[in-house]
Amino acid sequence: MCKKYLLFLLVFLLSFSGTALSDELMKKGIALYKEKDYKSAIKYLKKVKDVNNLPQSQYYIGLCQTQLKKYNEAAKAFKEVIRSAPGQDMGKKSGQILSWLKRNMHLSERKEKKPWYLKLNWGLGWDSNLLSVGKDVTLPSDVSSKSDLRNAFSISAGVRAYDGEKAKVWLDYLGSLTLENDLTNYDTNINALALKWLYTLTEKITASILGSYKYTVVGSDTYSQIANLSSAISYKQRSWSKTNFVYSYQNSNYFYDFTNPAFDRDGHTNGLALTQEIIVPDTELSVRGGVEQSWTSAKGDDYDYRSFGISLHLWHPFFFESKINGGFKYLFNDYANLNSQSTTSQERYDKQLRLSVGFSKELTPFITGFVSYTLIDNDSNIGTFEYTRDVYVFGFSYNF
Repeated sequence: MCKKYLLFLLVFLLSFSGTALSDELMKKGIALYKEKDYKSAIKYLKKVKDVNNLPQSQYYIGLCQTQLKKYNEAAKAFKEVIRSAPGQDMGKKSGQILSWLKRNMHLSERKEKKPWYLKLNWGLGWDSNLLSVGKDVTLPSDVSSKSDLRNAFSISAGVRAYDGEKAKVWLDYLGSLTLENDLTNYDTNINALALKWLYTLTEKITASILGSYKYTVVGSDTYSQIANLSSAISYKQRSWSKTNFVYSYQNSNYFYDFTNPAFDRDGHTNGLALTQEIIVPDTELSVRGGVEQSWTSAKGDDYDYRSFGISLHLWHPFFFESKINGGFKYLFNDYANLNSQSTTSQERYDKQLRLSVGFSKELTPFITGFVSYTLIDNDSNIGTFEYTRDVYVFGFSYNF
C-alpha cells in the first residue's frame, strides 16, 4: 500500500513539474513572439507538451509561421488549434486566419520559393454585342450580327526586384492577343509594363505606388498608349478586414484618325477609390466592395465627363476545391456637354449596370479552369449609346 502511495505521489509531482515547465515555455515563447523573434519563439513553443497548453502553443506557432511566410506550416498549426479547441475563441480566430491563408497561400508559396512568376491564360468568349454601340446602329456589310466569338491568349510575368524587411519592389509584364472571328481588322494586341512598390509602415498600415504603361494595337494600327500612376494606403483593422484608399492619375493618347474633333479622346483622368475587403468571421466567404469617383478631361467634348461607381463582389469555396464568385458594379457617367451624336445637342448621361457570376476549379496545383457570365446594360439618354451585352467566357490558367 505504501508503494502505491509513493508511486501516486511521484506521478503527481512529475505532472505538476511538467505543467510548470510548459507554463514557463509558453510565457517565453509568447514574449519572443511579441519581440518579433519568431524563429526563437517557435523553438520554445514546440517544446510545450502539456495538453492544456497545446492549443495556445499551436496558435502562436501558427502566428509565427505566418510572419515568416511559411504558410503551409502555419495552416497545419491552426488546423490543430481548431481540432483541439472547437467552439472556443482561439479556435474561431484560427478558423478566420486559416480562411485567409487558403485564399492567399497558393500564390504566396510560389513567391516564397522563387522571386519570379509566369502565368498563361487562354479563354474563349462569346459577346452578344461586340461593337458596344447603340441598338439601332447600322453594322458594316460584312458583319451579319452584333455577336462574335473571341479567342484570347495572355501571358503575364513578374520579378521581385527587391524584397527587404519592410519594402518590396515588383516589375510586371502583361501581353495579350484577342482574335475575333468575323471582325478580323479588330484583332487586338496589348503589351503592358508595371512597376510596383510596397512599403510596410506599421503592422496595420502599408503604402504602395504603381506606375504602368500600356500599348495597344488594333488590327495593324496603333490604337492607344496609356500611362497610369496610382498611390494607395491600406489599413488592416483585423486579420480578416482591410480598407484601401487609392488615388490614380491616367494619361491617354489615342492614334486613330478623327473625322470629328469631338471624337478625340486624348486626355487625362483623376480618380479616387475606397474599398473594403473582409472575410466574414466563422465562414470562408470573402467580400470586397467600395465606391469610386473619377474626372476625365479630353480634347473632344464628347468624352469629357465625371463618373461615379459602386461595386460589390463575393467569393466562396465550393465543392471539390472549387470557388464560386458573383457581384455587381453600377456606374453613372455624367458627360454634361453638348454631344455631337444628338440632333438636338443634348447633354449625355449614361447609367451602366454590370452583373457577373463565375466558377473556377483547380485541376492541378498549376492549372485552373474557369467559366463566367457577365451582363452589361448601358442606359443612355442618347439612343446611339444604349446597348445590352451578354458575355460568356471559359478557359484555363497555367501558373508556374
